Amino acid sequence: MSDAESTCSYLITGVSSHLGEKLVGHLSEDPGNRVFTTSRGPSAFDQITAKPNHQHLTGVDLLQADDVSRLFSAVSRWAEGPFHVVNCVGYFPGYSAMRQTPFDEFRRVFECNVLTLYATANALLPLMQAKGGGHFMAFSSHSVAQAYPLMAAFTAAKAAVESLVRSIANEHAKEGIVANAFAIATINTPREHDLRPGADSSGWLDVEQISRYVVEIVRAPFSIMNGNTIHLYNYSDTFFHTSYFDRLGTTPSSSKVLDGSD
Repeated sequence: MSDAESTCSYLITGVSSHLGEKLVGHLSEDPGNRVFTTSRGPSAFDQITAKPNHQHLTGVDLLQADDVSRLFSAVSRWAEGPFHVVNCVGYFPGYSAMRQTPFDEFRRVFECNVLTLYATANALLPLMQAKGGGHFMAFSSHSVAQAYPLMAAFTAAKAAVESLVRSIANEHAKEGIVANAFAIATINTPREHDLRPGADSSGWLDVEQISRYVVEIVRAPFSIMNGNTIHLYNYSDTFFHTSYFDRLGTTPSSSKVLDGSD
């Protein structure tokens, strides 16, 4: 097997996120991986150990056309063949009732989760086609299927993400591009513990689990699983046998999360 055949090239957007940062760390452990990362600010890169096959592009705001053009130019120089895009850009506003979610906050959720994904796809799909294809992956949430209370803006945005990924798959399958979304359950992060201090976290997903699964999908020797939303979760007795508000670690009658109070 040639070096070109054994090397996997990944472009990860949004590495300032907990998921993005840990995914890059996992990928960088394999010397056979080439990794290209982006972030809107430089601070994320300070936490990532430099590797010979790891390039960074900082100051990339995917809502700005000039930054998207700069990303395209940099990736054009970096990509030597097929490469895989994993979009980790997003924004979760926390838990609040619809009536407590300002319009500007709703807009921000859509911009950060949907428009950034569209900008990434719009810029990079033609380049992926020219370089021989690859996987295009994005992250959704279990809340799309369940329509949980207190998550309306985030749920609506992630539903749009899933729809966009299906469209990418249908339009670009003939070009060797495989697009799927991962609908993930609660991730075990410091912020989630802050938001839900009384919740049972024993079944929450670890980012290492997600990272391994992303790699497994890319390494699979087939591309017939295309245009799907793949649900990732650990079995949780609490999930199947406890009410939603109890799982949040709060109750409807007393929750600041529910009524939006400070």
